[in-house]
Amino acid sequence: MNAFVLRGARPVFIDVRADTLNLDESKLEALITPRTKAIVPVHYAGVGCEMDQITAIAYSHGIEIVEDNAHGLFGKYKGKYLGTFGALAAQSFHETKNFSSGEGGGIANQ
Repeated sequence: MNAFVLRGARPVFIDVRADTLNLDESKLEALITPRTKAIVPVHYAGVGCEMDQITAIAYSHGIEIVEDNAHGLFGKYKGKYLGTFGALAAQSFHETKNFSSGEGGGIANQ
């Protein structure tokens, strides 16, 4: 989130689902305003967010998706790799992530 905040954005947080700990897509559309520029799904613990619904909502509002794929590298949602649904995907290489270099990360774009 720091990358967004340091550029003047104001993050709006959403409740998570109890079964996956990912964002609750059923509450997403109610949080979208004319100022919303991006949706940032976090694929927690290698479990993909419900990208069908998130992508449909983003598309219908003309909003970009920026995936936080720090825990999702090589994970899949309905046969498609996590980190390939949005305009960008952030990948962390922190020591607590799936692939580690101690620190660092990467950005993938579509």
